[in-house]
Amino acid sequence: MELKVYIFAVIVDLFREFNSLKRSYQTIQSDLATVKSKLLQSFSEPRPAFLAVLTADTVTLRSSDTIKFNNVVTKIGNGYSPGKFKAPKQAFNFVVITSLLHRCHFLPKPVAMALFVHIFAAIVALNLVGRAALETDESVLQTIQTIQSDLATVKSKLQSFSEPRPAFLAVWTADTVALRSGDIIKFNHVVTNIGNGYSPGTGKFKAPKQGTYFFGGTVMSAPPSPLRIMLMKSGTSIMIPYATETQGDSYTFTAVLQLNVGDTVYVQKDNRPRAEKAFGRSHSTFSGFLISEPDI
Repeated sequence: MELKVYIFAVIVDLFREFNSLKRSYQTIQSDLATVKSKLLQSFSEPRPAFLAVLTADTVTLRSSDTIKFNNVVTKIGNGYSPGKFKAPKQAFNFVVITSLLHRCHFLPKPVAMALFVHIFAAIVALNLVGRAALETDESVLQTIQTIQSDLATVKSKLQSFSEPRPAFLAVWTADTVALRSGDIIKFNHVVTNIGNGYSPGTGKFKAPKQGTYFFGGTVMSAPPSPLRIMLMKSGTSIMIPYATETQGDSYTFTAVLQLNVGDTVYVQKDNRPRAEKAFGRSHSTFSGFLISEPDI
């Protein structure tokens, strides 16, 4: 009789531990869902960026006139309205690891402690109840699979942010060069080329990743003619920088562009048939880097 009572008591304890295990895993699942949501929301939201070009001809500007750059090439976050950019966010974080650690601080200490307690309790309960008990309850198995899937998603996202982002800087060291219609400027001295997206042989940057990129550069003209060049994206002209024939006049350009894998960005002479001269001599440069990637 005493043995039966003892066995019954053990079975009751096992069921209690098993139910505790289920509740622990459900809590862990809820906590992980919160962490996943917060991480993905923090890093997957598009970063505000824009590029606008003024296409009007000669414009007379009076005191305090706002220049309305009308041709909007890139507009992420809807912060730009022709003429003004209104910041949709208070600040930006450029250090990804620091940002990630601070973003995770949204969990209050009691919740964070509870998460570790639940994990510990689940491990203890597993040892008490045994693997066979888990296999008899499909809901627990589904919970484990969901947790594994969520952890894999978060891990994948973290890995994408730990990988180096494509970036390059190239300098044109040639002397005075006569550029003809459609000639691509080959910025030959590569200072930085993370991700090997830039080719000095072709003068083109080929996007190794999909995302939003920033580009900048300076080209210096050489007398006796002005210099008209074009910033190109996969064969399409984005803007037409212009430098006068004055000795040493230069034009500095910047652009924010959304690229797909394989898109190319480069600088070339415009389509006018007249040859125009430009200075290399390390006065002319071309650079770019990845700002952000799309959602996973």
